[in-house]
Amino acid sequence: MRMTSRVVWWHADLQFAVLERHGGFAVASVYDGLIELGDELHGKLPMEGACQLTESVSGRSVWLSVEAVGLTEEEVSELLGHLRD
Repeated sequence: MRMTSRVVWWHADLQFAVLERHGGFAVASVYDGLIELGDELHGKLPMEGACQLTESVSGRSVWLSVEAVGLTEEEVSELLGHLRD
C-alpha cells in the first residue's frame, strides 16, 4: 500500500508544512527540496525525524524533518493560530 500525504498548509519562509494523511495530520520542516500547497507526497512518515518522500507528479524528492504525527484538526488549528500571532 502506498502511503500518501497531502500538503494542506505551507509556509515558505519558515519551511514548515502541515500534511494531511490517513489517521490525522503531521507537521514537518522541509530541509531539502521544494513543496507547494496541494502537493501529494508518497512514502512513509516516521513518528519523528528525517525522511525522504517523493512528490507524485514531478517525481522530485523532498527531505523532511517530521515534528509530530497523528494530530487532530483541532490541534493543527491551535498550532497554526500560534504561528499567526
